[in-house]
Amino acid sequence: MPRPSDSLHVDLPTRDQRLTFLHYLNDKTLPIEVWDGDALFHLGSAGLDLRHLLRGGAPAVQTVVELDVLKPQETDEQHVGTLYVRVACLGLQASHPPSMTMLADRLVVKASPGPSARPTLLPGSLVIPPSHCSVARRLVDVDPELAAERRSKPATETDRKLKKIARVRQARQAATSHSATGQEAQAAVFNAVRARHKHERISSLLSQNLTTRHALIAHLGTAAFFEFELSNPLNVEANVMVDIHGQGLEVLHHAEEWAYFRQLHGINEAVESGLFQLHGQDQIPLLFLKPGETVRVPFKYQAIGVRQPGTSHHGHEQQQDVAPGSTPLADLVGGSGQHSHHTCKVVFRTPDKQHLLLLHVDVQVQPPLIDSSLRFLNGQNQLFQRELRLSGVHHNNNGRLYVRSDAEQVAAYVTTPSSPAMEDNHEAPRLSVKCASGPAPEVKRVCLFLYDSVFCARPVQSWQLVIHAVEQVNLRTTLGQRLASSLVLRVDKSRNVQCFSSHLPQLSVSPKAPFRAAQGVANEVGVTFQPSFVGNEWVTVNAVDVDRRELVRTWLVHAQANTPVVSKAFEISVAVGKPSNKRVSYTNDYPVTKVFYLETDRPDLIHFKDKVMELSPGEKQHIGLKFFAVAQPGMTEMLVFINDADGSNEATFVIKAVYEKLESEA
Repeated sequence: MPRPSDSLHVDLPTRDQRLTFLHYLNDKTLPIEVWDGDALFHLGSAGLDLRHLLRGGAPAVQTVVELDVLKPQETDEQHVGTLYVRVACLGLQASHPPSMTMLADRLVVKASPGPSARPTLLPGSLVIPPSHCSVARRLVDVDPELAAERRSKPATETDRKLKKIARVRQARQAATSHSATGQEAQAAVFNAVRARHKHERISSLLSQNLTTRHALIAHLGTAAFFEFELSNPLNVEANVMVDIHGQGLEVLHHAEEWAYFRQLHGINEAVESGLFQLHGQDQIPLLFLKPGETVRVPFKYQAIGVRQPGTSHHGHEQQQDVAPGSTPLADLVGGSGQHSHHTCKVVFRTPDKQHLLLLHVDVQVQPPLIDSSLRFLNGQNQLFQRELRLSGVHHNNNGRLYVRSDAEQVAAYVTTPSSPAMEDNHEAPRLSVKCASGPAPEVKRVCLFLYDSVFCARPVQSWQLVIHAVEQVNLRTTLGQRLASSLVLRVDKSRNVQCFSSHLPQLSVSPKAPFRAAQGVANEVGVTFQPSFVGNEWVTVNAVDVDRRELVRTWLVHAQANTPVVSKAFEISVAVGKPSNKRVSYTNDYPVTKVFYLETDRPDLIHFKDKVMELSPGEKQHIGLKFFAVAQPGMTEMLVFINDADGSNEATFVIKAVYEKLESEA
């Protein structure tokens, strides 16, 4: 994501590139993540519609956009704030001349006579193809065996003397002989080296002459399609096997899938049904060719394809892709977003392994176009499981959506509305994701692609999930009680650290001010949990280096509050439209004097005349209750907690307030 006030310069010299970029701006959304600058909490994400950058022929446009910042919850998204963004687009003259051309993707690839295109020959010029040129090198640099022999030394003194005697005898024979013995010895060495490398060199030259290269640019999640023209060079009929070496590239041997990709790319030609058969245990595609016959072999390259069988789930129809093979995202695109290059080799051969043609596909994999990016915290070495609402997904008429993941250890499926009533309410489908997180502080990035076709050619939406594995702490108490615990902070070097809680005042930390965290010792951070409702709450606690604004440590606190045991219940009538004062009694059952503190779960409806009571042994005292004015009649239950000085609950009263119009007022 660009930083605030950043500018992006785009130079597109060709018409096709400009059209592609305009479609991208019209259809895509820029994910923006919002963070707390002090506590470094991830507040949520917003999506900027890029169509605001379309100028519509104007020299420049500028607008201010109001975006909702949403945070994913267990069942839905929570609105946490509003973000105002000013965007502008300014048209400038292209820096490249209009005559410049760029290499475009070709849907039909023809076999070339050699490994590279032939250069244009000027009159009187002589050009030697680069594949037939080589730099002269010494024999010891070419032949490893000869180099090892030259570097070898006598193992013992006896071997050294024997070789010295042999060299003296050879010198005497050379002096008495008129033949060129030394030259013959060198020629013998040359012939031995040639004999060792002749087969390898001839095979290399033949392979180069049979090889055709094709460059392919692919985005993760999007299938790239092309057809290769294959001719039978033999004078007899032949069965040709298409043997592929490399991940992601496959032959479209099903006629239905081949026809779909042709229609998708605007090729209005019929396909030949039953052209391919699957041969052997490896299921290698095989086709029959007559002498000199030419056919088009359809290929599809897709970097992602994880087999995920679908099942029904709680009355919802679960639709998933079932495609073989996968290439993880980390193996194709680095974390820095740089492009990855690799080569897929295709061998067209006969069943007796006679090579007819070689095709090398040089693939450049680019990062996927992400529509939505979400960030989660999950306990280390625990199962991550979320259900996400898919809003704004356009699918086909049958309502089926298919999902693929870039990682094998991720289970993802889409649940669609199962009843007409749910469809009439325009209930959006939901995406369920399940995967395991590693040890802290591991970060797992998962890309999910949604398709509206079983062939999964082009995604209708692309999601990125960033899962941070952090240490999880479990706290459990009863509503109305206060639970004190501690966290252990270890740092690699001494730092000035301040701790923050994402849910105040339910979970507070101490010390609140920055403190010095020493290296090599266990620094204790106190936490106090005082729930305000019954149920579970996930609270994030961050330890931040206040000098460098770095995140030092993160804890995920699972705070659980249970229902308290009710001591007494009271039903009180309260007049509608005006404040009221009521009271209930409480007795100190202890044989000593004690101090009691009063709390409630509904501070918006009731407060106490005195929040602190000091009672002698056996003393009875009234608790003054002040009810705020309520405009509408009704009934509300509220809890009153009587705690001791340590925050332990001594008693819990249920106050059932009945708001009504009293007869004296009527």
